[in-house]
Amino acid sequence: MTIQKNYIEVKAFIDSTEKDFENLWATLMDLKKRKKTMNLELGKNIISFQVLLATVLFKITREYYVVTKIDKDIKRNQKQYIASKFINLKKEGEKYKNCLTSLIYIGKSLGDAFVYLFYQNENEQLSNHLQQQENVLLPNPKSNGGFGELEFIKKTPFFNGNIVLYHNITNILRLGDVSLFNLETGKLTGIGELKTHRIGNTLNIQLTIIGHKSQPLHFKKNDRQTKDSNTKPFQVPNEERFKKQIKTIQGSFEYLNTKNPTVKTFIQYNNYYKLLEQIVNSNKGGFTIEAVDRAIAIGCFRIPKSSFSERIMWDYTPDSIQDDLGSVSGIFNAPKHNYMLFGSLQYNKGVNASILPGVQPLIWSRINNAVLKQIIFGEIFIITLFNPGHLICDFEKLGFVLSDDKRLLYKMDGNKRIGFEGLEYCFKLITDFLQHEKVIIDTINKSLEKMNEMDIKVNTKAIINYQF
Repeated sequence: MTIQKNYIEVKAFIDSTEKDFENLWATLMDLKKRKKTMNLELGKNIISFQVLLATVLFKITREYYVVTKIDKDIKRNQKQYIASKFINLKKEGEKYKNCLTSLIYIGKSLGDAFVYLFYQNENEQLSNHLQQQENVLLPNPKSNGGFGELEFIKKTPFFNGNIVLYHNITNILRLGDVSLFNLETGKLTGIGELKTHRIGNTLNIQLTIIGHKSQPLHFKKNDRQTKDSNTKPFQVPNEERFKKQIKTIQGSFEYLNTKNPTVKTFIQYNNYYKLLEQIVNSNKGGFTIEAVDRAIAIGCFRIPKSSFSERIMWDYTPDSIQDDLGSVSGIFNAPKHNYMLFGSLQYNKGVNASILPGVQPLIWSRINNAVLKQIIFGEIFIITLFNPGHLICDFEKLGFVLSDDKRLLYKMDGNKRIGFEGLEYCFKLITDFLQHEKVIIDTINKSLEKMNEMDIKVNTKAIINYQF
């Protein structure tokens, strides 16, 4: 089979995944519009959601390894090609690998929305997940681990009164392989690590669950299986790595034991969603950009491709929009501190997912569903330009001082200096999630008010958990 024919088949596979993503999208939209009732069909769709998404993502991962093998074959046979041909083939391979990676991010964005329904009140643990290294690709479907994980989630949607959430269908869950949520309390009861060991034709799967005493995972007597006399002791492939993974999961529950003050702030937010919808609906092709407020502009690329694979493989370059920026130069007229932050909605360049602790996935926002779908499925790409200068000047009027590295705001309260770290988090609320500048001011003011109410002592670092 020729290399070109291989790539044609990969392209056809990419196009075929759109239908699966459409079905998954339909389930999420059913969940979004539901009130307090849930019919049997929707309940079945929720159970099957993870299996369908995991199956699709494993297929995409398999195709990624196919392209990787083609790439290695080209490199091994480099002498057979003239230089220009070799370079073009290498570029083609990279294009398809990047496309398949982007496809995984799109699928996992749907998974993020699904698991957030359960994790939305577990902000501390979500932050712990996001501190871990991201694994974009799923385990090799041909490996024992990959096959074992897929079979486990197919056959174990529930465990001991808990729903099992599979982490590899998400961008946001990175500790362990599965989470267990109590169906009665809605609380996280444990995080599990899966290990698979093959003996002959038998696949043994071990689930190690780590939890906290505040949410004990009780086992019923009939849940304890009688040990088969023919069963051999389970052998973990890499014992040291396994111990390290378990230790990291155990440490993720330490926030439940901490004595450091925690400030929880729920924000009634204002946003630029309606203005976004107007810009998207008025864009009939190409790139348009508009200033929607004193300090922020929203731009919309309408992808000039028809098939799913062509849309995902389409690449833009920020340099190509330079000529259009003159129309929004007015956002850079703050009294001082003028500079530009560049952001994007849902995806960063290369279709990497935009994630921020405490902020719900964009799918659950009040953006019109038709506009949302265009964003998620790569029909349009939304960028933002933001000048923090106006906002910083507003804070200075309130008595705040900005640190030289622009990461810390602080103000004096008598002899005490109260500082707010993580200003880049607040800026991302605007650039990547279209929250209004007023939200940032309200967020910091409310946090400081709560800290004063708690009578926090000098030289104390308080953890602030936001939920938008």
